[in-house]
Amino acid sequence: GSEAEKLEAQEGGLLGMFDKIKQELGSVAVAAAAVKFDSGLASGAKFALEQADAVRGMKEEFGIMLGDMKAGAAFFNELQEFNFWTPFDMDTIAQGTKGLMAAKVPLAEMTEYLTRFGDLSQGNSQRFQSFINAFSKSSAKGKADMEVLNVFIDQGVQILDQLGKQMGVTSGEIVKMASDGKVSFADLTQAIKKLTEEGGLYHNSMASASQRLSGAQAGLQESVNSLAASFGSMLAPAAQKIIELITSLVDAINNSPLAKGVLAGIVVALAVAINVKLVAAVISLAV
Repeated sequence: GSEAEKLEAQEGGLLGMFDKIKQELGSVAVAAAAVKFDSGLASGAKFALEQADAVRGMKEEFGIMLGDMKAGAAFFNELQEFNFWTPFDMDTIAQGTKGLMAAKVPLAEMTEYLTRFGDLSQGNSQRFQSFINAFSKSSAKGKADMEVLNVFIDQGVQILDQLGKQMGVTSGEIVKMASDGKVSFADLTQAIKKLTEEGGLYHNSMASASQRLSGAQAGLQESVNSLAASFGSMLAPAAQKIIELITSLVDAINNSPLAKGVLAGIVVALAVAINVKLVAAVISLAV
């Protein structure tokens, strides 16, 4: 009888210990889940604020370029609406727009030219930007020399054939004419329009690219970024106030030896409290 009671007591003790361990592990799991949830919220808020800041920065850039901040914001909104139907991200569209503005493309014709270069690039971001850069260089030079034309040729665009067709010469003669500075920026512009207009070789290529999986994924990501930017714009005022409060607090502490002492005391007290709690938990497990 005494052996049975002893065994029961031991098992009860073991079960009790397992119960304590279970409770502690449960507390840790809840805490970990809370931390993970808070971390997810913090990451989402950080992403939203970053997107909102990027949008605000682009609006300000266009405002400066147009000499009117409100006009810049309104123009950016138009570009953003246009971009929903492309396989590009907003940064690619913004950079391309700046290049076209440098080429003196009127704002009223901006989405038309973005579409043309989107078609010419077949929805490829790198080609899209390189074609616009070459177009901008041609505008600055007032001619389409071989440096400019080679950008299109290297990517397989049949620019020489189109120039030859519209100028009534062979593609080989176009090479010589371009080398001699006899192919104008206007000639290049006309060739790009012919290649991308209805019936042209590259017409609607960007729309086709948007329907491919990679293009659809890029469009989805841009929609997510836009939504995050909207949330971020709502969070930004509160975040700014928090930053200002923290900055003021840190400045006050740095400028006050007494405040530094109080802060150090608080940190020590918290450390002691945490360690005492940990020691108590360990003792409770061992009892």
